[in-house]
Amino acid sequence: MARSGRDRLLERDADYDFDPETVDIADEDVLSLFEPTVADWWVDEFGAYVNSNGGFFTPPQRGAIPHIHDEQNALICAPTGSGKTLASFAAIINELFAREQASEDGLDNSVYCLYISPLKSLANDIHRNLTVPLEGIADRLADDGVETDIRHAIRHGDTSSSDRQAMLETTPHILNTTPETLAILLNSPKFKQKLESVEYVIVDEIHSLAENKRGTHLSVSLERLEAMAETSPTRIGCSATVEPLSTVGEFLVGRAEPGGEPRDYELVDSRFVREFDIELECPTDDLINTPREIVQGRFYDRLHELIDDNEQTLVFTNTRSGAERVLQTLRERFPGDYDDDNSGCHHGSLSKDRRKEIESGLKAGDLDVVTTSTSLELGIDMPHLDMVVQVGSPKSVAALLQRIGRAGHQLGQTVAGRVIALDRDELVECAVMLGKAEEGFVDRVFIPDNAADVASQHVYGMAINDVRPEAEIKSILRRAYPYRNFDDTEWERLMRYLTADYAGLESKDVYAKIWRDTNDKPDGEYHYDEFSVGKPLIGKRGRLARVIYMTNIGTIPTRLAAMCSPGRATSGSAALTKTISTRSNRVTCSSSVARTTSTAIAAGRRYTSIRRVRGQPFPRGFPSGCRSHMISAARSSTFRGNSVSDSTPAASPAVGSGCGSSLSTKTRCGRSAGCLPNSTSTSARTRSARPTGS
Repeated sequence: MARSGRDRLLERDADYDFDPETVDIADEDVLSLFEPTVADWWVDEFGAYVNSNGGFFTPPQRGAIPHIHDEQNALICAPTGSGKTLASFAAIINELFAREQASEDGLDNSVYCLYISPLKSLANDIHRNLTVPLEGIADRLADDGVETDIRHAIRHGDTSSSDRQAMLETTPHILNTTPETLAILLNSPKFKQKLESVEYVIVDEIHSLAENKRGTHLSVSLERLEAMAETSPTRIGCSATVEPLSTVGEFLVGRAEPGGEPRDYELVDSRFVREFDIELECPTDDLINTPREIVQGRFYDRLHELIDDNEQTLVFTNTRSGAERVLQTLRERFPGDYDDDNSGCHHGSLSKDRRKEIESGLKAGDLDVVTTSTSLELGIDMPHLDMVVQVGSPKSVAALLQRIGRAGHQLGQTVAGRVIALDRDELVECAVMLGKAEEGFVDRVFIPDNAADVASQHVYGMAINDVRPEAEIKSILRRAYPYRNFDDTEWERLMRYLTADYAGLESKDVYAKIWRDTNDKPDGEYHYDEFSVGKPLIGKRGRLARVIYMTNIGTIPTRLAAMCSPGRATSGSAALTKTISTRSNRVTCSSSVARTTSTAIAAGRRYTSIRRVRGQPFPRGFPSGCRSHMISAARSSTFRGNSVSDSTPAASPAVGSGCGSSLSTKTRCGRSAGCLPNSTSTSARTRSARPTGS
């Protein structure tokens, strides 16, 4: 008879803070799904938390592991620090060890599990975290004289060419990658064969992908993988903050047939109340008349105080340059307190080695403060982090909860965060967002539909691989959720572009990328034996055709586009680019090292919830000192008609009273009664924080 989890606890020579003989264990059935060696490792690692968790597993693990064990698609929604990523891997690791031990030759030299991360830092972190269970279980088997070799590796834009080549010789069984790299691997003549054995696909932080074209790109890649895999891979999605769950679930699994119903999936909804200690602060009550130098000086003094009062602080800004500027000013203002040994900056423009160095310092607790834009917003485990500072508005409730949620990474730990508004507009935005967060609102995810640019890349990519029936390519595209309504009219428009079936295109150096024709008779010049005569086929056009995955890096005003002549350098998204060519409303560019540039200025958005504040009482949590000043300013004829009265309600002082310029709120991450997504925002110019040195 198999040993129970309680038996395993009693066998351990450990000093638990509970009695193993009487403690409540609610998930013995889940533990029993594991191989004995895997179960022993799990009890060793997590047995100490049985009393607090009510068993050996956290809620998302308890709900997800049985589904994944039964090869069912699953969407796991749970707060940060609840173990949802390990929940997605546990059953897979168990299956790989069981299968390896059951075969004399072990596992094949191919990929069994794909882990897809939206960020390189998250992929790197998961790669490190996978080492713990894989090596721990392997060591236990080695003690019993059993050899094992389950490999895992990471592959993305930072992976060296030598490492990529080595993966062909010794292929990882678990491969960590990004959406863009997966698309490239699907077109790799040699490595794509290694993906035919994939049985599991994990998409982490799926909400951050679903709402943009990176997610659209990934959804088609998953359908291409489905078409080439020997068996239909089990899909697992992980997310901390997302609404609506049903839409994201359908995005994850796609459709078995074009126009059909979504594939089956299980929803593991483990969202629960999480204590958030969030305060909204301002450097001054009067953000209009106070000189900028004073506002900036008080901001940095307050930031220094927060860093000094906590073990580790993470500071989010809205731009990469802002992250660099905040760190630089801290070091200049407090030269004896901040240096390379205890502070750092992390964003996507830094080198791979520098990013890894910062990530290691965060995990080890060596760094007191790190500034960042968005690169540390997702996933990476920072056990020593106990304070998050958001400089300015994060622009959405989901982003606010995601960023503040980086602190308190342990289950049950209170999450502490401070939001500091540096101008009047951000003050109103942030107050509204905190109010919405307290009510349990999370921004709705809107998934792009029928993106023609993404469709053209994938159709071209499939045509490059081999001659294929047109119906097959069209079917793969339409099985992806974003193309579920892609009709014949849109398909024909796409085909006309890819075959250059428009008058005058060649005169503009736009040539056909694919050919589209029916299969010739056996004695014809273009006959393919594997297809029936007359079957519509698609293939690549030109001997030198190759796929180039272009990325839309942003939008720029028309007046700036007119300035983008070939060779001119432009600054946008904190990166320097050089114009290659311009055509119609598109500017094609590459990276640049030029020092003299034009700066792209993009319009921001004012959220509908912010607009509804106008003419209404001040939102709950609005700092009272600022409230009093802005009421007075709005009534003054000096400010009538300007943006102060536009942005603030002409509210009565009776709206609320109190002292201090901060809001402290306990809020929840997850569902609440009447939780509805925010309305669609409208476009308007708004200002974002750009901290500068004083």
